[in-house]
Amino acid sequence: MIKRKIRVKKLSNIRKYIVIVFISLTTLTLTVSFGRYVYIKVLDLYFLTKNFYFESDKLKSPEANYSLNYWNGVDPYQIVINVNSFKNDILKSNSDITYTTRYVCPDNVICTLSKDGGTISKNSNTDSFVFVMTPDAIFNDNDSVTMKVFAESTNPYTKTLSASFTLVVGKYGLGHEIEDSAGNPYLNLKVTNTLDSYVVKEDFGEYVAGNHISKSVYDALGDSDKAKCASAIITVGFDPNVVKVDNTATDFMNAYNVETQTINSFNYVKKFTFDMDSSVSSVIKFYKTNKNVDYSNTDVLTVTYSY
Repeated sequence: MIKRKIRVKKLSNIRKYIVIVFISLTTLTLTVSFGRYVYIKVLDLYFLTKNFYFESDKLKSPEANYSLNYWNGVDPYQIVINVNSFKNDILKSNSDITYTTRYVCPDNVICTLSKDGGTISKNSNTDSFVFVMTPDAIFNDNDSVTMKVFAESTNPYTKTLSASFTLVVGKYGLGHEIEDSAGNPYLNLKVTNTLDSYVVKEDFGEYVAGNHISKSVYDALGDSDKAKCASAIITVGFDPNVVKVDNTATDFMNAYNVETQTINSFNYVKKFTFDMDSSVSSVIKFYKTNKNVDYSNTDVLTVTYSY
């Protein structure tokens, strides 16, 4: 009986030790994470004293995380990444900054970078590169893929910026996002259409306006009949006092039902409509009146869909 009591006491002590070790490891992990955050902030302050700025609209330090929930799982996904060497209009680096780029991607996609590095000139204080991910496997609903992109300055100082991009398959239909950050002179509206059907806009043959046809039927049509169909119809409205559309954008050049507003005796577009094909993404650039505002999570653009 005495031995049994001793054994229970020993087991109780072991459990206490396990709890203590677990708490210690958790505390250590949190301490290391917080310590790294503090280190990065201290390093940024040091860079400020050296008039060194290495920033990006998408890559950050610590790492930024992005998620897109309406990828169709078929089309390549392209990300334009801008890097710069300024804090604001006044604080800018007075020397060239060289940098390298790299990525980490899973085996089921093929990733490429437009260049493996570059130089941010002290005169322009900006540079950019393009990251492209192309599917190399079959993706089904709810599948996801995560890629990481890095840019590291190599001269005059070393600083690493990075971001994680996760694309999720399964939100079938239409969606849009505004890509922007404070300091950017423009924003990008990205509209993604994962529909695999078309709507007839104008009567032809055996079809009347309002009919829906499959993509295979659409692909077999002649060019003149295809022009009478659209997979989706997108209308974009905005205040031209705040943003102005880039009128050289392909989708805008094909726009119709264009509405304008007069500002200081000049007519500026405030609303337009364009058609989209099936399973594609469209990007339209808008120039910002105030580049210091981040419109990425705002309703600066009103986007409506019909299909």
